[in-house]
Amino acid sequence: SIRLQVVIDDQHAALFDAKDLHVLKELLALDPRPHYHQDGTREYGMPFKDKDIRFRVDNGTLHVLTIDH
Repeated sequence: SIRLQVVIDDQHAALFDAKDLHVLKELLALDPRPHYHQDGTREYGMPFKDKDIRFRVDNGTLHVLTIDH
């Protein structure tokens, strides 16, 4: 399966310790979107560690947009 590049800015990465950040990046790289969605403009969400990770995927790169807790 294709793995996505994952982009998380420093401000959002700082919300996690190194281990959790690694796990989060691994999960996101596996593309947690529903498989029938391939819309580069759509925003998706995924729960992780009591937080809501919002992201967008464009050309094989997943960009974390916001993290709410």
